[in-house]
Amino acid sequence: MTEHERNVDLSTVNQLADSDMVHSLLMKRCEMRERLDLVHARLGLPILDSAGTEADWDSILTAEGQLMHVEYGLNSYAAHSQPDSGPEDDEAGKPRRYARVATGDVMMTSYFRILRDTPAAPMDTVDRPLVALLQTANHDAFLNLEMVLALP
Repeated sequence: MTEHERNVDLSTVNQLADSDMVHSLLMKRCEMRERLDLVHARLGLPILDSAGTEADWDSILTAEGQLMHVEYGLNSYAAHSQPDSGPEDDEAGKPRRYARVATGDVMMTSYFRILRDTPAAPMDTVDRPLVALLQTANHDAFLNLEMVLALP
């Protein structure tokens, strides 16, 4: 902020003027609420009450949630059929994302390069992350298969 901007008396400035100089000065010297009131005055809109509004946000948010459920095709009974609170443990509530092995023509070429890996023709370094992903996926699949087969 320049010395002039710091010392200018705002009562001498036409704050309703729509110019870059006035905008720059008001942005640096006025609070957000004062700037909002100026914008409303420039547009000819009523100035909002600065005391704020007391609202019952819980009931407002519940009503908004019900309206969203209705838009999705759920009725008000279905919207309240599930408990609002999730599991207490945050880790249990977060979905786990597993890496998925890709498919397609490009991947088939990579798989072919991995399968023909020999000491005479070592694997490319670009294929190593895919090998690690495949090994992890295979290991998890075999563990899941063992658990399924162990069930009575």
